[in-house]
Parts: sequence; C-alpha cells; structure tokens
Amino acid sequence: MTVYGNHEKRPDIVLYVNGIAIGVLELKNSRGSIGDGIRQSLVNQRAEFIGAFVSTVQFIFAGND
Repeated sequence: MTVYGNHEKRPDIVLYVNGIAIGVLELKNSRGSIGDGIRQSLVNQRAEFIGAFVSTVQFIFAGND
C-alpha cells in the first residue's frame, strides 16, 4: 500500500519473481466493468501515485466476474 496525500493506492494482486514485481492484477466485482479496472491501473501508474512501483511491471491485467 502506498499513501500520497489523501490518496491510498494498492494493487489487488502483485506477481513477484525474485522480489521484483513483474505483474499486477486489478480485480473488480461483477457489477464493475473491466474498463474501470483498466482506468484504475492507468491512474495508479502516474508518478504521483505508485509510478515508481510499476516501473518493473511487465504485465498488467484487469478482470471481473
């Protein structure tokens, strides 16, 4: 979890290999759209949020029920 100002950002699932984050999964419930997950993943990559964290990420997935 990373906190910036009043914003708290944390990925739902992170895939690590040898301690390096290579994948992030953003999961939404069945009432949410996959588009919401994609938008949230894009916002999370901004420098003011967790941009430095996702610099090593090679795969980003979004899904729902």
